[in-house]
Amino acid sequence: MKIKNIFFSWDFIISVLVAIIMFFIFPWRINGLFAKDIFAGALTVLSVVFSIYLAALAIIISSSDNEFIEFLEKEKMYSSIIDTFKVTLVVTFFSLVLTSILYGITAYFSIQSSSGYYINKLVLIIFIFFFFYSLLSVFVSALDSVTYFKMRTRFIRIKFRKKLKIKLRPLKKFKIH
Repeated sequence: MKIKNIFFSWDFIISVLVAIIMFFIFPWRINGLFAKDIFAGALTVLSVVFSIYLAALAIIISSSDNEFIEFLEKEKMYSSIIDTFKVTLVVTFFSLVLTSILYGITAYFSIQSSSGYYINKLVLIIFIFFFFYSLLSVFVSALDSVTYFKMRTRFIRIKFRKKLKIKLRPLKKFKIH
């Protein structure tokens, strides 16, 4: 997957736009307890999304056979789908680790500070970008997995028709997100 495909994808652009909007909404200093609550909620969401995503990825990879992979490569789709899944896996894992670290830091300071504490707005903005990018890229990967299974159905239909020597009609093109 080319770098420009990542930076010009709609999930990346929306994440940047959300981060920019939040930059103008939030004050420079964010209350630490508020940030800790946001990180706690995000940690829960990302943990669930990451585990479901890994399970879905394992199912997709294990359901492929060599003939089907060759079929997808002829359609120039397999590498694209796998690259999308790879980027999504990295981004989601990084977001999960980042959120865990930020939650740990804010939880520590909430215990240590009796007079309250604040975090810099940029920390929250970076977190917001990666959080939204993770969720949106998982959504894009889910759309790609639907395309994958449509192609699987097409492959089985073609294989079945060839076996029965039935004339094939032209097939519709699918788009990878």
